[in-house]
Amino acid sequence: MIAHVAIEAPVEKVFERLVDPDYRVQWIQNAFNIRYDGGASCTAPGASFVQVQKEGGKTLCFRGLNLSVEEPNIFRYRLSDHMFDIESTYRLVTLQSGTLVQMTAELRGRNPVTKVISRWTAGARQRLAGEELHALKQLCEGA
Repeated sequence: MIAHVAIEAPVEKVFERLVDPDYRVQWIQNAFNIRYDGGASCTAPGASFVQVQKEGGKTLCFRGLNLSVEEPNIFRYRLSDHMFDIESTYRLVTLQSGTLVQMTAELRGRNPVTKVISRWTAGARQRLAGEELHALKQLCEGA
């Protein structure tokens, strides 16, 4: 899955809003708590974290790991639970009037059933990615 958005804000501001957990919960749908283990920095490669979010009436908890952080241009992380792994990469490119955010994400099921589910939900995940990038745009341009 690939999505992108142009944001009228400097790359440093967009990167901060992208990686800081206090900002992330404002643009990631349904997420309400992201905390790094042991007080680790959100910009530390290899730092692990927990992301908690609501899905319907359930509270879901995902384990996260920063895979690559190259400030202010790349943020890549993995979220995992007992059924899925999802790797998301955000590349930030400086434009004349702001920043282009390019997002790629790959959802992998951990068993044959969840592999089928990941294929079936591709359209919904694409729509969700667009909505989240739009919320990131509003957060960056409005503050």
